[in-house]
Amino acid sequence: MAGIAGCGLDDLRRREKARRQRRIITFALSAIAIMGFVSALSFHSYRASQDALIAESKSLAALSQEQFSRGERLQALETVLAALPESAEHPNRPIVEDAVTALEAVLELDTYPPKLWHPTFAADLNEEIVSIESNPSGGWVAALDASGIVSVFDAFTGHELGSINLRQFAFDPVTIDAWTWTMKAAGPDNLLIASAAKDCDFVCVDVRKNQVVWDFGPLPIDALAVSDDGAYCAAATITDESNPLGQGDLVVAVLDSHDGTIVYPISTNCPGFFVDVDPHEVDEDGKHALNIFHPFALSNDESISCFGAGKFVAILDKNRGYTFYDFGNVALTSLAISDAYLLGATYDVDYESFPQNCPYSFGAYDISESTFDDSLWTVQGVFSPSISGEPFNNYSYFGLPTIQCIILTNGHATAVCSAGNTLRLLEVENGNELHTEVFPSSIVSVGSLRLSESDGLVVALSNGSLDFLSPLELFPYVQNDTYQCSIPYQIEDAIVEEFEGSIVVAAIKPANQPDRLLCYRFDLGYDDPVDYSLDELLAQAHELLEAE
Repeated sequence: MAGIAGCGLDDLRRREKARRQRRIITFALSAIAIMGFVSALSFHSYRASQDALIAESKSLAALSQEQFSRGERLQALETVLAALPESAEHPNRPIVEDAVTALEAVLELDTYPPKLWHPTFAADLNEEIVSIESNPSGGWVAALDASGIVSVFDAFTGHELGSINLRQFAFDPVTIDAWTWTMKAAGPDNLLIASAAKDCDFVCVDVRKNQVVWDFGPLPIDALAVSDDGAYCAAATITDESNPLGQGDLVVAVLDSHDGTIVYPISTNCPGFFVDVDPHEVDEDGKHALNIFHPFALSNDESISCFGAGKFVAILDKNRGYTFYDFGNVALTSLAISDAYLLGATYDVDYESFPQNCPYSFGAYDISESTFDDSLWTVQGVFSPSISGEPFNNYSYFGLPTIQCIILTNGHATAVCSAGNTLRLLEVENGNELHTEVFPSSIVSVGSLRLSESDGLVVALSNGSLDFLSPLELFPYVQNDTYQCSIPYQIEDAIVEEFEGSIVVAAIKPANQPDRLLCYRFDLGYDDPVDYSLDELLAQAHELLEAE
């Protein structure tokens, strides 16, 4: 070939070598170009993926903050954990500062000024909540919904401890009406459950084991009361035409709450005196037009029970029999026993001005004497319903006169009373008014918190405000955002009680979301902020979610 080409053999070899080198260089440059292009695509894809994860984390962090503002703490924790890596040392997604900040907020760290109100949990039940009950010694909250299910939650973690189906205690489980049932806590783990309807059992259930402790059998209950220590309970029933005592008589049985044995029964033996309310009578909204459960109170030594019907109180003493007292006005709404004193709250419906400016009264009786003279004292006033919410989504709350609780002030018993939006503190012995406070909306519930000198008060208002005040302290707490909290709901029902560790728990039924149970806690304790690593924050969040 060299001869044909007219060149030397070495020259031909050099040409071939140069051609081969040019081919290799061309191939190498092409490979480098392709690799660069692929790397650029990969880097762009990685950046796009990282940017998408960062955007997702920011969105989840914002959603977590929104959930937390609605009291959905556990849901907020789950949401913000999805926005963060499983570990800071081996991150499987970017660590976004917004998500870390949201996690600290949900864990309630590094808050200044310190916030004393903390959302614990929000739980959506099957249907509208009928009633709420809590037990400070047991640390749980129970809610009965219209489907006939009682759901029990840990008051501090929000984890569901169990559920109780009322159908197992009804003769006809198909037509069960949850609005005819009531429940009371009795002891750390026991919940009393009863119905105003016939053929339904009166039972005591262990809420943690979800087991029946005792079953009294079928008994229509018109009122249920428990002593302050939970050792005794009293069940009251108004007899019907089938009872040998006659229709309209009052029979009360005081029982040992632990085993359901009868301590003693007592009857008024006054047929026709009481008028029983039909437990199935409902209004146009499907709710009961009247409160079918009567005001009822039981003394701690189980010797005296007091039953309210209309404007009358039947005082039943196991040693002295019974007597009646006319508390005045039209309707008795609340009763309480404090040592030797019976306190009652009433109101009068003036149909000309109803519902505005309804007259009310608070009064007391000394029930330690063998005969009952005139009342020790009476305090009167007027109240009106309050309206809260948006113009086209408002809610009216009546705020019936209620004896919310009894507190101690300098060794003396003081009744905490409310009517409408007015709070009044009255000495039990003489009715002296120690403090009056008017709130922007109606008072739903009041609980006490023991302080150094006297009790502080935690108040839930119908407009969604939770407040703390110490009206009888020598140096009262200054009312500001630290002691107050506004939730994005109107409140229809609430229970506010002091739990262990000087913590007050407020269990709430919102008016604008009646199938939701909210739980907030008020804690005066405050620790200085601590710097936690991300892994420590993640561990705290998982511990809360996995708590039993």
